[in-house]
Amino acid sequence: MIKVILQHLRYVTKHFERFFALLLTAGIILSFLSAFLNPMLLKAIFDEATIHSDFKGFVLLALLAVAVFTGLRGLEFLYALANERFKLNLVERHTRLTFLGFFRTPYARLEDKDSSYYTSRIYEEVQKTVQMVDKAVLTLIRAVVTFAGGLIATLLISWQLTLVFALIVPGLMVASMQFSKRNALRVNAELEQEAQLRTTLTQTIRAFKLVRMYALLPVVERLLNNRLGQYKNAFYSQVKHSTIYTTLNRMVLSWVELLVIIGGGYGVMTGLLTFGGFMGFMSGFWISVNALRQVVATVPELSKFTVASSRIREFAMPAVTPEPGIINVAHNIIVHIDNVRFDFKDKRIFDALTLQIKRGERVLLQGPNGSGKTTLVNLISGFLQPTHGQVQVHGRISAMIEPIIAPPMRLRDFFPVEQTTTMTTLLNQVGIAALRDKYYSELSLGQKKRFHLVLALLKDADLYILDEPFANVDEASQTTLLNLVLEQTTHKTLIVISHDSHKLKPLFNRIITLESFSLQKVV
Repeated sequence: MIKVILQHLRYVTKHFERFFALLLTAGIILSFLSAFLNPMLLKAIFDEATIHSDFKGFVLLALLAVAVFTGLRGLEFLYALANERFKLNLVERHTRLTFLGFFRTPYARLEDKDSSYYTSRIYEEVQKTVQMVDKAVLTLIRAVVTFAGGLIATLLISWQLTLVFALIVPGLMVASMQFSKRNALRVNAELEQEAQLRTTLTQTIRAFKLVRMYALLPVVERLLNNRLGQYKNAFYSQVKHSTIYTTLNRMVLSWVELLVIIGGGYGVMTGLLTFGGFMGFMSGFWISVNALRQVVATVPELSKFTVASSRIREFAMPAVTPEPGIINVAHNIIVHIDNVRFDFKDKRIFDALTLQIKRGERVLLQGPNGSGKTTLVNLISGFLQPTHGQVQVHGRISAMIEPIIAPPMRLRDFFPVEQTTTMTTLLNQVGIAALRDKYYSELSLGQKKRFHLVLALLKDADLYILDEPFANVDEASQTTLLNLVLEQTTHKTLIVISHDSHKLKPLFNRIITLESFSLQKVV
């Protein structure tokens, strides 16, 4: 268990190991000094007053104690600031890693979940994991050191009373570690159900108009209730077992507390303890008890930490989608599809699909909605991988495939600086140059279509794939855009998906018609 925790800790704190070591060292020193000095100074102060009857010495020791603990509180303040800086650094690093990992994830896997699920995995689970480095790991270590500091102080004051307390500690620690192992599966189930609940909420909120227009509220309410029930059950199961464990441990500690108080009172009455010794012992005892309670409560959190760390590690390093490879076929063949079968969510989309596209060809891909046009170009582009057979591309690809969702950036920021001149020229040609400082979300549907074309055409590629490039564009502008596409893709291979293909057919070398996920006609 400890080895696994250390492996996860090394992963989460990677590149900040020195910072973590300094933070840990500072926390250990502060915890030990606070736990050890409190009972020892308390004993000295009261012994000075009750045994020596030295009021001046009593006041001086009290002032010394105030100065020491004021200094320790100041150091705790600096520690808290450093700890926050450390956590912010970790959040920044792992958010970046999971964000980059998302874009290495196979596209077919992304289709299974909504964007809100991945937002939760990329940011919120990173936040939780980093918080656990503090709340579980650092807090646990500091609690153990605090317990040790208080225990050493009580040993120096009265080893007999301390022995009663110490006998129960090994059993509590073994129980904590065993519970931590068993709790890991419940924690993973809770995190997964939380992400699924967020997905359901986001999807239904986005569907506001559809829900209102077609009276779907009762249906989506049932869906939400079902998801809430699954999350509630997972969360309650985890909390119930944690609460049972914590309650039993607190009961045992309460019995130990009672025995120590009775023993301390007996020691004072029989002269085995001074009054200052009793006060110091009880102070050290309560410090140790509270620290032990924190240890008992925190050890199960280690299972949450290992599960959360595993989830962000898995997401940051997904199986990478292989890029379309250079193939050993005739030089004039740019797309080679050989006996391809493709299944998606237990549904057969393509079966025994074979197709070749030559370099420099202009191909018009047509067919009714749901016939597999977008799936086919996703296979060619490398976003999807065939279940069986081969899809190979000999060259660089620029693909603009629906649905297109862009990040929140200004138009000019989509292009590298060296393309500024070309970008401005093309934006002028499509009539949106004045919008280059606008955010993508501020564009109309027609303006977005024009921008998609510019983005696709500015990439230096051998194969250009355009999905409904002239949809939502007025008829007068369609001719301008079509001429621009043909001009910019001269001597390159072009695949265009279009429903309104009558005017386009004369301009293309081949017409491929799809119906019911199969090639019906290749001209």
